[in-house]
Amino acid sequence: MASSEQSNSGVSPSLRAALADVAVGTDANPDLKRVASTRVLLCRHGETDWNLEKRFQGLTDIPLNTAGQDQARQIANALQGCDLAAVWASPLRRASDTAKTVADALGLELLQDDRLRERDLGLMSGLTSEEVRSRHPQYWTAWTTTGVPFPPEARVELAQEAIARIESALFDLAERYPGRSVLAVSHGALIRALLHRGVGTASLTTLVVGPGRSWKLEKIDDAQHLGGLRGLGYFVDNDAKEWGHDRAMTTVIICRHGETDWNLARRFQGVEDIPLNATGCEQALLLANALKSHEVSAIWSSPLLRARETAVAIAAACGIQLVTDVRLVERNLGVLQGRNPMQMDKDYPSVITAWR
Repeated sequence: MASSEQSNSGVSPSLRAALADVAVGTDANPDLKRVASTRVLLCRHGETDWNLEKRFQGLTDIPLNTAGQDQARQIANALQGCDLAAVWASPLRRASDTAKTVADALGLELLQDDRLRERDLGLMSGLTSEEVRSRHPQYWTAWTTTGVPFPPEARVELAQEAIARIESALFDLAERYPGRSVLAVSHGALIRALLHRGVGTASLTTLVVGPGRSWKLEKIDDAQHLGGLRGLGYFVDNDAKEWGHDRAMTTVIICRHGETDWNLARRFQGVEDIPLNATGCEQALLLANALKSHEVSAIWSSPLLRARETAVAIAAACGIQLVTDVRLVERNLGVLQGRNPMQMDKDYPSVITAWR
């Protein structure tokens, strides 16, 4: 097992520096707290015996095993000195016990929140991955394929409902601790729904939440605090290979199109096919120039003009054929389209309130 000293140095220097910047910046200027973002360290609980057996846990209340308890101590050691404002956790034992170890070590109160509980996995709960694969191939396809829903008879919590639930907790954390850093201990399937990929036991994923009801991913599946032990025979993380996570990672650069005249007029575009203006064309060329040095393997685009024109410039610079895909088309904004916020305040106040 790694020593405590090794564990303390396990948090990546960039993460520790970022946490310090948040605390110092808002303490120096209290006014920033009203608009500052919150850094949430989203932690998957430590290992259980069912993790080792590759058995889906869902809402079944399985405790940590010995390795999971050691992982919790590794997390606590690594977060010493990170100036956390709070520790929140799912009420299920494997998460709350992981969080309690950290909270006790840091002298913080543990707050349990049901919105951080695991995703209800319905009929898959209690089955191993092999049992699901052989008995319920439809369930297995839905589990391993993004965008494929579970059939109703599986009784699995809908992905959009699970995501809305955890996002509600994240946004409340941001409102309650603006400009601070907090730890939220949750579960693999719930985090998987949110991020569209799996993370290992006892990992830390850093989200920057807010201001407002938004979040962005800063770092994913960080396991440096575990001293390199996970997956090497001690912290065995079996679900890294056979639970649908065994594909090599792909980096996707998501680009918003260049400027249009409707952007300047603050008019909602939605699926209206508005072309780039002169500035938008220049922005597309700047993007193309910036991406020439990247090893871009493919370029996909929405078929709408403003996105396609942006992508054409990049594809030409990179020497890659452009592929348009209707799944990348803008959201249909209904009555918002063609109107600006002032018009919406007058004509459809409830709609613009929902948008905001």
